[in-house]
Amino acid sequence: KSKMDSKVWQMTKRSAIAGDSYLYLYETRNQVDTSVPDKKPSIAHQLIPNTNIYFSDEQEEDINKMDYIIIAERVSVAKVRKIAEANGVSADLIETIVSDKHKTEVASDAIEVKSDKGKCTSLLYFEKRPEGIKYSRSTESVIYDEGTLPLNIYPIVGYRWEETIGTRRGVSADKHLIPNQLE
Repeated sequence: KSKMDSKVWQMTKRSAIAGDSYLYLYETRNQVDTSVPDKKPSIAHQLIPNTNIYFSDEQEEDINKMDYIIIAERVSVAKVRKIAEANGVSADLIETIVSDKHKTEVASDAIEVKSDKGKCTSLLYFEKRPEGIKYSRSTESVIYDEGTLPLNIYPIVGYRWEETIGTRRGVSADKHLIPNQLE
């Protein structure tokens, strides 16, 4: 149902080009869906470019030994405001959630799709705690979603094309090629 085969292929292709790729898995009930109040949770996933994920220790090879992991995302302001409202954030703070011009910090050559209120950079922070994985989502000025997941491992899967000792990042397939072979 979640088309995992195509996601695995996309992760493999991205890893061959960039060296590593990441998949973030989550339950859809964590997302705001007011149209179906009693919707049962299901697993969803999102590909994370290796330039949008930050580790507490880049030299640690095991992703689950990290103290924290941060994922940078571009999210519509309307969606962030809706999630903030559902989580009880005050109206004054919700008004401070506005579109930003940090598009250059998210690696992509694609032109960003325009929306009514624009998009903003949202940081998704994970930290291991004895009671589970603590998470929080924030914009530049507001923490709009936080909680604890009942997990003892991060909900992130990494794939490295070729491993390198002493680093979390991988080596791409073309790293060892000469310029003529790249062409």
